[in-house]
Amino acid sequence: MLETEHFTIVYDSKHQPLANDYARFAEQAWEADAPVFREWPAKTVLLLNDDTDLANGLAVGVPYPMIQAFPVLPTELTSISDYGTWGLELVTHEYAHILTFEPAHGAIGALRWVVGSVARPNMLLPRWYMEGLAVQMETRFSRHGRLRSANFLSVARAMTKDHSLRDEDIARINEVGIPDWPGGARPYLMGALMWNEMVRAKGDAIIGDLNQDYSRRFPFFINGPVRSRLGIDYAELLGQTYDRIEKSAGRQLAAIDAAGRTETEGLKQDGFFSHSPAISPDGDALAFVSRTHNRDSRLEIIERPKGSKKPFSAFGHKVLYDRATEIQKISWAPDSRSFVYDDVGRGRRYDRFGDLWRFDLKTATRTQLTKGLRAREPAVSPDGRMIAFVQSTSGGNRLALVKSDGGGYHAIYAQALGVRVSRPEFLSNDVLAFTQKSEEGLEAMRALRLTPALLSMAPRTVDEAERAQIAGSASVRPPTRELVPGHKPAHFPRRSAAGLLFVSDKSGVANVYLADADLADARALTNVETRALTPELDPRTKDLYFSLLQSDGPQLTRVEASEWPSTDEDDPVLPPTVGPVVDYEWPKFEMPKAPVNLPSVSSEAVSDYSPWRWLYPRYWVPVAVWLPGVFYAQASTAMADPLGHHSYALSAGYDSLTQRPAWFASYVNATTSVPFELTAADYNEYIFTGGYSRHQSSANALLELVAPVLGWDGKLGWTYQQTEIGSGLIDRDGPQASVSYTNVRQRGLEISPERGGSVSLTETHF
Repeated sequence: MLETEHFTIVYDSKHQPLANDYARFAEQAWEADAPVFREWPAKTVLLLNDDTDLANGLAVGVPYPMIQAFPVLPTELTSISDYGTWGLELVTHEYAHILTFEPAHGAIGALRWVVGSVARPNMLLPRWYMEGLAVQMETRFSRHGRLRSANFLSVARAMTKDHSLRDEDIARINEVGIPDWPGGARPYLMGALMWNEMVRAKGDAIIGDLNQDYSRRFPFFINGPVRSRLGIDYAELLGQTYDRIEKSAGRQLAAIDAAGRTETEGLKQDGFFSHSPAISPDGDALAFVSRTHNRDSRLEIIERPKGSKKPFSAFGHKVLYDRATEIQKISWAPDSRSFVYDDVGRGRRYDRFGDLWRFDLKTATRTQLTKGLRAREPAVSPDGRMIAFVQSTSGGNRLALVKSDGGGYHAIYAQALGVRVSRPEFLSNDVLAFTQKSEEGLEAMRALRLTPALLSMAPRTVDEAERAQIAGSASVRPPTRELVPGHKPAHFPRRSAAGLLFVSDKSGVANVYLADADLADARALTNVETRALTPELDPRTKDLYFSLLQSDGPQLTRVEASEWPSTDEDDPVLPPTVGPVVDYEWPKFEMPKAPVNLPSVSSEAVSDYSPWRWLYPRYWVPVAVWLPGVFYAQASTAMADPLGHHSYALSAGYDSLTQRPAWFASYVNATTSVPFELTAADYNEYIFTGGYSRHQSSANALLELVAPVLGWDGKLGWTYQQTEIGSGLIDRDGPQASVSYTNVRQRGLEISPERGGSVSLTETHF
């Protein structure tokens, strides 16, 4: 644990440099956010949870204020990709939630003195309110943030183009479960646009004003404060917001059309996010990644007859594999018989890390190539002997190599924590291109030459690579060359028969570019209205393929070879420069100045983790029910430490029919590899049909045996049961064992499971 003035940082001891960084970020977030909200908790727990390769964060106010940060860096395909300093923007966003939850005044404040921390009325505000406000704060107090992001805001331009923006009413924008595009981004995008509209009208002061107003009010009746502050309700505010966005996006669309919009043809596909098209070296197949309402990531393929020069848009698609969690990239083997892809799965009991897989087209089977390397975004070398990939680390990442079978690990390139490398691509067997985002958020394309000297000094174990990266060792910091320096930000490099393709949003709209032979300059190949991602070139027809954002999500599209300039002498494509969709004059940003003597550098501020300070009860929930002739009352509480090493739940009740108390208690200890659970209960029931009471007591001690394969669960323990009815008494105990497995899949709009099943077996010997 690392103590600062306003935070307790909880972290793995091997991540001390990361904890030092996040201690600084946390105090900088307090310095930025707290004056706007005007009220804050004395201490907030910040848990650095490095158990997943899916970048995210969350904040809770009950039982105590806590932020959980997953410090892995976001990938280029995510909506949170356009960040500056990831840790600072992440904590600024999540701390805005903590400050939203904090106040309770008036009658609600008095209630908090009675029931404790559960009395937080602002936790019941709409999701668009809370997430939109946090996006506003992350943008206001950084150099980047999603309201500055050309790519994040391109969704609003796409929906304006197709006249679907106003379909998202005040109810829909609160939902993350509506499966069609923009999916879970609704509260973040529309909520942030609404908050920007409010701040335009009243400045930052309206944030604290509304937060204080709601802290005194009964939850759910939300329009009163905004009417008194702005003279309109939230539905009217949303319409006013859409007026502004449609005007701004309309001007941009007109400018793009005037410059000669690129004509495209969509491919046959399902779902609402198709990306990363990869055409086999022999030109017979196009593989891509898609997402549908009930599948997070799946592999699809379009095949055409050998030698055919028809475009892939003329053929149907089929699904190869549909149970992946998150696939970022596909890379073909040179023989066109298989390709390598990445997926995030579950490794040990608590981890959710990425690894590389090979899919064999002939046998329709997949083989895991790496295990536990936290690997993503693979690139197969032209000779098929090596695979380059991005290796996630706690707070950073690096480039690494393995052989075609997944062995022979080498860490070849890493910068400081917070510096992201993405989308490696072999330009030749010994030159690797990739993109690099600095700590300030500037993304450039670079090239690394894989010399024998570099490979000889490269770390060959993950632990060695970790130490070398933290120390800034020359073994993982070889010299690199910047490519096409005039086209930052640069994304998605892709080797092709015509040269190096990539995407740049330097004009304010992400378009496909082609680098010259020297990789010093580039020319635009497209002028699209929304956003282009992940380009690919057909080696047989020279058609250009890429993912194009539309109002129903990114979809694979084709540009005929005749529609893009193949030489410098052709009519150039000149995408016009457009500003951000949110045409807002952001205040000049200056990095908050966390105290110079921040305790992160002081050994006195660091101590071993202890759960006990968090385990005393912080709240209780009362329940009282009156019915004719019956009164029932219950009080309950629950508590856990930030790591979940210890957790318990308690409840007690009384009813007027049995005229006896009832209680329940449970405790889980997860400090060992096999957690154990203790439960005990004593309760009474009144049986109306016989006019008598039944008294039951029970106690259980269980070891929670969980197999490392997702879906399995098992328990082993001892159970005790006593039942008393009138003068009869049944008293029994004995060992109990259970095992279960489930692979039921039900997502999106499905009203029942689509596939899978469950099986369980329990044996109790009394």
